[in-house]
Amino acid sequence: MALFYCINDLNRASFSGQEKEWQQYEINVSRKTMANWIICSSQSWLEPIYERFRLELNKQDAINADETPYQTLNRPDGRPASSDARIWLFQTNKNSPRPISYYHSSLTRARSNIDEVLSVYDCYLHCDGYSAYQNMPNLKVVACWAHVRRKFFEAGDERGMAAIGKNYCDQLFALEQQFKKLSADARKAYRQLKSKPLLDEFWEWIGSFPVIAKSKLGRAIAYAQNLKDELMTFLDDGNLVISNNLAERQIRPLTIGRKNFMFSTKYSWS
Repeated sequence: MALFYCINDLNRASFSGQEKEWQQYEINVSRKTMANWIICSSQSWLEPIYERFRLELNKQDAINADETPYQTLNRPDGRPASSDARIWLFQTNKNSPRPISYYHSSLTRARSNIDEVLSVYDCYLHCDGYSAYQNMPNLKVVACWAHVRRKFFEAGDERGMAAIGKNYCDQLFALEQQFKKLSADARKAYRQLKSKPLLDEFWEWIGSFPVIAKSKLGRAIAYAQNLKDELMTFLDDGNLVISNNLAERQIRPLTIGRKNFMFSTKYSWS
């Protein structure tokens, strides 16, 4: 009963908050005890399910990925607690008949973490421009146009060159909205018919004028140019999407919750 209460209450209060609330009912259960309940039940019952989710994720035709910094106090690698650990998210796409949101914790942002989770995966991966995802033989990276749009948005005003780049992105997203209810095959065909000419025009435009490399506009252009092949990958399959917003939405609770729980005391509880 206590464990059920603890789990049920997690969404609205920290262990510290629950500890104080229980004291109002003259029930003295420490936050350490509550944390141990979650840890022990997870190790006994959830780890086999967690591994099964990973194996199912590796069978998907396309998945989304993202990661976010996290603080770990007692790091086994000897680095200070101020060093950023990472929590990774690997997510099935929105059309998957078996939706999975798989979280993986690590001490670093190294490529080996991707290998560990996607050990037998060999298909499309939607992600941002982080270099660890690039040039992996088993991954066909689908880069995110929302990131490109964001960089042009941050680079200038409503009438400058950055606004032109943002407008190309807006047109691309508008086309995707038109294709939203089409079948995958029809979407692929219409992308070739309408999206590809727009993209060809975009690539010609960003290569047509000089720009200061370290300016915001220069960085926006360099970001797009460095990911050109990956940004074009969505044209290959109508089931692919042009942004990684799905994964970003799924990892957002961690970024918000990070303000409350701040850190973990250990990297591993095994």
